[in-house]
Amino acid sequence: MKIAVTGHTGAIGSEICKLLDDVKGFSRSNGYDIRTDRDRILMEADDCDVFINLANSEYAATDMLIELFDEWKDERKQIINVGSAIADYYDMRLDLAPYAAQKAALKQVAKMLNHQKTPCEVRYLSFGYIDTPRMREKYPEATDRMSTEEAARIICSLISNT
Repeated sequence: MKIAVTGHTGAIGSEICKLLDDVKGFSRSNGYDIRTDRDRILMEADDCDVFINLANSEYAATDMLIELFDEWKDERKQIINVGSAIADYYDMRLDLAPYAAQKAALKQVAKMLNHQKTPCEVRYLSFGYIDTPRMREKYPEATDRMSTEEAARIICSLISNT
């Protein structure tokens, strides 16, 4: 089973790559930006069975999901979208409003596509605080952070034999 992962060099993505064999990684660090290289990513991921949509860059993850589903909708493949709990919570921090809106858009589109009657399976999951350097810096008061390893294991557990 071949698996494509956007954001594969990030905190969670790198843990996913440790757990899985035959992974194609797409990240800015290896020349793939989901905002500008979607066509190339879609072409190179065409032979994959699973696509883990982990990278985030404004609304590019949502755009990627829509375009990928359009390509894969008639095939027995799987798209796993990783969002954020911020799509559901309102902590009244105006500085987080753009990020919350982006994650809410991804969640809503994933839910809509999940209800389509096609062979392609669309899944969405989100986490609360993940224990990454950025989260520790941004939210030092949060002590209930999930490890990146645990998040990766949960994501990988969603992969079905397509």
